[in-house]
Amino acid sequence: MEPASTAVGGRSQWPPAGVVFDCDGVLVDSEPIHARATTEWAAGLGITLSSNFLHDLVGMTVAQQVALIVRETSHDPYKSYQAREKHFWSVADEIGPMLGAGTVARRLKADGTRIAIASSGSHRYLQHVIDLLELGDVIDGYIGAEDVTHPKPHPEPYTKAVAMLGLRPQSCVAIEDSATGTASASAAGLKVIKLDAATPTSSGYAEGMATAADFNGVAALLYGNCRRLKENSRTEGLDD
Repeated sequence: MEPASTAVGGRSQWPPAGVVFDCDGVLVDSEPIHARATTEWAAGLGITLSSNFLHDLVGMTVAQQVALIVRETSHDPYKSYQAREKHFWSVADEIGPMLGAGTVARRLKADGTRIAIASSGSHRYLQHVIDLLELGDVIDGYIGAEDVTHPKPHPEPYTKAVAMLGLRPQSCVAIEDSATGTASASAAGLKVIKLDAATPTSSGYAEGMATAADFNGVAALLYGNCRRLKENSRTEGLDD
């Protein structure tokens, strides 16, 4: 199994030169709130959404999700999107950070890694997340729904995020949680750590892919399994 590092000039680099985070389910524990907002909005139209259907929406842009939901109705997709967004923002303050996400991002930044977000979310939403996590001085930029013609699973979001950082895909690692996002990052040429609480943390990459059960695992992979972030008296633990 290949070490969890990126090669620069023939040598391994830990941490990598660039890390691109997905947003929902990676930086913030937001997917239950998104699902609730979408379910409640759809119920107001007389549409019942199953949990399996909601799961299949993960990774799509909200506009894509709404268009799919109202596809066989007389509701206008754009007006429906606006209504869904209005309802979402009424509950958006309930979103919280993923445990350890902010700590790992800050440590990477302190060690010289360039950091971006590649998401299907809007600019307004991504800025909300950055403000929530107090990462304004950590994130170098983001690619959102407004920036791409082809959203995930197309490689465009990650291709543009890496270009924005001024790096090569081979020197970057993506942190993802969905099959859609993983496909996007892999197709763009990045190595990928898939965050999945139900899967043990890998010891390294296999064909460009690794898994981590939590951000302790993410940190261990990004630092070559030799520099894990641990809780200590200086509040550097994975507690945000």
